[in-house]
Amino acid sequence: RQSLSDREAETKELEELRLFKARAEMSSEARQVEIDAAERRNADMKTSLSLSEKDAAENAKRAQQYFEELTIARKTVAAFTKENDDLKELLGARESIIRGMEKELALANEKLSSIHTLRGVGAGNRSRSASAAKK
Repeated sequence: RQSLSDREAETKELEELRLFKARAEMSSEARQVEIDAAERRNADMKTSLSLSEKDAAENAKRAQQYFEELTIARKTVAAFTKENDDLKELLGARESIIRGMEKELALANEKLSSIHTLRGVGAGNRSRSASAAKK
């Protein structure tokens, strides 16, 4: 009897060991699945990070190009502004010259008008003198 109960106890222990081993193997397999999934996520994250770093580098390069273009545009605007200011100054000088010439022309016209008036008066006097002499 004792050997029967010993055998039953051993059988029960073996059954418990088998169940424990089966649970351990399942846990091991489940852990391996989790590890594999974590490794895949890690690889995906590395790929994503690599792409993000590449995008960041490209964005930095583009930003530098935009900055250089902006600098050139600012220099161009400054040059055009200076040229515009120079042209305004030149135009002001020419307008001043034209105003001076207009004043000179007005004075010349006044003198010419005075000369014509004097000649007209002189011619009128001469014709009156000639008429008086004939009489």
